[in-house]
Amino acid sequence: MMPDMASIIRKRYRVRRRLLYWSIGFFLVATMPMANLLFEVVFRLIGGEWPDWYGVETTFRWVTVLCTPGVLLLLSRSLLTRWLVPLPVPRCPRCGYEVVRLESNQCPECGLRLPEALVERGEDDCQ
Repeated sequence: MMPDMASIIRKRYRVRRRLLYWSIGFFLVATMPMANLLFEVVFRLIGGEWPDWYGVETTFRWVTVLCTPGVLLLLSRSLLTRWLVPLPVPRCPRCGYEVVRLESNQCPECGLRLPEALVERGEDDCQ
């Protein structure tokens, strides 16, 4: 049985929302080293020392590594959702033939009698 459009839309909405949460999670995790660096620089400057620039470079590398998946997820959310939850295509259960615009309820490939709900009838656009 093929799912109806309402359930597909709900499932796509849930998947898209989860991808958004994952991207926000990557951004939040990426802010932790940045906040640590900020506190370290401020406390060293208050104490009269220069900050450790090697730590700054390492922190920026970690932020880049952690932010990149978040940005990619955020920008490709709709494409990933359509790929993860595709629209169903009516097919014959036995041979996989696409049962769109058939004249009868019988599969032209294997001869299986198909239920009426599975067969999509359409009008010819050529006439």
